[in-house]
Amino acid sequence: KERDVPVDQRVNRVMKFTDDEIDKYWLCGLSPYLLFKNTKSDMGQWDKIQDEKCKEEWDALPQEKKDEHGYEYDLMVLLERMVGDLDKTILRNKDKLMQENQYG
Repeated sequence: KERDVPVDQRVNRVMKFTDDEIDKYWLCGLSPYLLFKNTKSDMGQWDKIQDEKCKEEWDALPQEKKDEHGYEYDLMVLLERMVGDLDKTILRNKDKLMQENQYG
């Protein structure tokens, strides 16, 4: 029976964009976990699902409904944090280069 099968492996299950296993960042147009996979900025394992029907369901919503879910806001917060982290890395590397040039 389907009830004994893990949720993500059920055959007769219709997924909704609100399901936990759906990649909410991808719904909003950009999944940093996928974009930066196998790069210096790799964010690690990401097992969320990118489902086209869920994307269509999301895209059909009016902006007010999207705002209620907060997925776009969450993506913005994540991207701002990533930019901040990378800015710190750049600053650290610049400082390191300045010290090497000064004492090197």
